[in-house]
Formats: sequence, structure tokens, C-alpha cells
Amino acid sequence: QSCSFDPDVLIYYPVHDMWSYPSGAQDLLQFCEVQNAKYWLQGAATLTWKTANMLQENGWQFDYVSDKVITESLKAENNELVANKYRYKALIISGVQNIEESSLQKVQQLVEQGINVIFVNNIPRIVERNSPDNQSRTPEKNKYEDYFKQYVNKSVFILNSVEELSTILRSLKIRNESFSGDGLKFIRLK
Repeated sequence: QSCSFDPDVLIYYPVHDMWSYPSGAQDLLQFCEVQNAKYWLQGAATLTWKTANMLQENGWQFDYVSDKVITESLKAENNELVANKYRYKALIISGVQNIEESSLQKVQQLVEQGINVIFVNNIPRIVERNSPDNQSRTPEKNKYEDYFKQYVNKSVFILNSVEELSTILRSLKIRNESFSGDGLKFIRLK
């Protein structure tokens, strides 16, 4: 049999938030401990953690995406995100505090090409790549915030909470598996 994973959406992986988290700065090896993901991901990136759990519990399949993949591999094709052989219906940036400017620039380009982008809680601040203290720049005004707000309810959605996410995903006709509500765990293949 030949089949592959069939994801619905991408979630931005908040590596800069994790690095700036107090225990992350002291023990980067904790990020290699897959069995302790609840500890380090839930602590350093609470809304990303809640988003991933909500998606899984409600039958949406997802992948995480890094700054490198966003800037070097992600492209728009027929109103879908394409990375390698996978296609996605939306990009979710949930509760992220810090993101590389090159990533937000690429997200801006994708929005202009009709890609759905969902921000939960806020539009992140810019962090300098390889900054020794991993601190974000704090400009007087986030120029990207104004930019993305002009696309609100077209291809950009800015939500106040993770609980609003299922409504938006359904309105975008992004499918989920209804049997997941019965407690069944699965990985959808195509």
C-alpha cells in the first residue's frame, strides 16, 4: 500500500517563544524530550498547545511549520498552501509572541495570493534571527498588524480565543472527522 498523511492546516511552531521561556533558556535539551511535550510546549506556548489539542480532539489534521519552511518552501497554489507534497487550507498562528520578520513578510505575500491565515489572540512581534538574547524588537507600532487588519474576514481572521477556531474552520469548509468526538484517535491518510 502506498499512502501519505492528509493534513488540513498548518500551525506555526513558536520556537522563539520557547527559547525565551524561562526554563527554555536554561535547558534547551528539554525540547528533545518528546514524552514531556506537555510540559515545555504547554508552558512556553500555551495557546499553540491549546490549538493543537482542540484540532486533534475535533478531528482536524495538522502539521507544524517552522520559520525556515515558511520562508523557503511554502507557496500558494489554487488558494492552498503547498509544502513539498502536502497541501493545506490555512495557516494558524496561535498566541505567538515572537516571529521572524522574514516569516511575516512571506505570510503577507501568501495573504495577497488568497491564502487563509488565522491569528489567535494577537499578531506577533518581530524577533531578530540569531539574536543573542532572543528579544523581540518593539517598534512603536507593528506595521504588520495594520496590514493584516485590512484583510480581516477576507483571508485573515484574528480571533480572541481558541474556542472560536472551529467556527472559522467550518466557515472555510475545512473538513474534520466527526467521529473524533467519540474519543477515537486517528491519522487520516490519502
